[in-house]
Amino acid sequence: MEKTKVIDIVVATYNGENYIREQIESIVSCTDFDKFINKIIISDDNSKDKTVNIINELQLTYPMIELLGLTNSQLGPRLNFNRAISATTAPYVMMADQDDYWLAQKITLSFERIRQLEQGEKGVIPALVFTDVSVTDSALKEIASSNRDYITEPINWIKKLQQLMIENVALGCTMIVNRRLLEIAMPIPVKSSMHDWWLILVARVFGEVSYIKEPTMLYRQHSNNVIGIGRAHKIKNPIVRQYSRLNDYTEKILGCSEQINTLCNRYSNISDYLKRDEYLVVSQFSKIADFPLIKRIFFLLKSGVGPSTKKRKVMFIICILFMPLLK
Repeated sequence: MEKTKVIDIVVATYNGENYIREQIESIVSCTDFDKFINKIIISDDNSKDKTVNIINELQLTYPMIELLGLTNSQLGPRLNFNRAISATTAPYVMMADQDDYWLAQKITLSFERIRQLEQGEKGVIPALVFTDVSVTDSALKEIASSNRDYITEPINWIKKLQQLMIENVALGCTMIVNRRLLEIAMPIPVKSSMHDWWLILVARVFGEVSYIKEPTMLYRQHSNNVIGIGRAHKIKNPIVRQYSRLNDYTEKILGCSEQINTLCNRYSNISDYLKRDEYLVVSQFSKIADFPLIKRIFFLLKSGVGPSTKKRKVMFIICILFMPLLK
C-alpha cells in the first residue's frame, strides 16, 4: 500500500505566544491534513515568552507535533528554518510562519500542483510551488485580498533570473518543496539573504517553480513582523535620511550579490543549466562589488537587471555606480 502521509510541515517560532495556537489549529483543520501530513516540526529559537509552553500543550492534542530541542544560542529566522527543514524526512516539505492562518484548501492545492510540476522527462526534478495570500492585520481583518495587490514585485519574475536575484517575489510561508530540491539546496548557506529566497533561486536554476494564484492563507501584518523598514525612518534630517536609505539599499544589493556568489561557488556546473546571457549576468553580478566603474556602467547598460519600481531603479543605479563609497 502506497504511503500517503508524505508531507512534513516546518514551523520556525520565536516569541509567538499570541498566534502560535491559532496557527497550528488552522493547519490541523486543513482538508486532507490527516491524509497527507506526517509531522509538524517546530524549531523554537529560544523564545522568552510562553511559546514553548503552548507548543507542549498542543502536543497533548496533536501527537504529530515534534518540538526540536533548544539551541545554545539564538539562530535567527534563516538558520532556524534551516534547522527545522534539516529535521524533515518526508518526500515533501511545507513551511509555515508562527503567526499566520492557513485556509482549508492550502495543503491539497499545493500538493496537487507540485506532483504535476515535478514530473520531468528524466524522472523527478527539483520543484517548488508557492501561492498567493490574503493580507490581514493582527486580528485577521483583511487589508488586501491578494498579495499581488499589496506588493510591487511582478510575480512573473520567477521566470526572470536577472530580476529574481535582486527581488524575491515568493513568501516562504506559502511554499511546498520536494525532497529532490532539498537534496540540492540544503543546507541553507550562511551567506544567503533568506531561506525562501535561496530555495526559489536553486529551484529556478535546476528545476521548476510554479505559482498558485489562489490565496491559501491569511498573512498577518503586525508590529513584530514588519521587515525592510531599515534605520532611515528614525532619522529626522531629510538629507541624512535619504543617505541612510541609500546605505540600507546598498547593503541589501551587496547581500544579493553575495548570495549569487555563493550560488555560483556551490554549484560549479551552474552554467550548464542557464542560458548563455543568463549565466553572463549572474556571474557578473556575483562580483559586482569588485568591478571598476567602467564595468559597473556596462553592467547597468547591458544586463537588463533592475528593480520593479522607478524609485528603486534610481536607487539601484546610484548604488551600483557609487558602491565603493557606500559599502
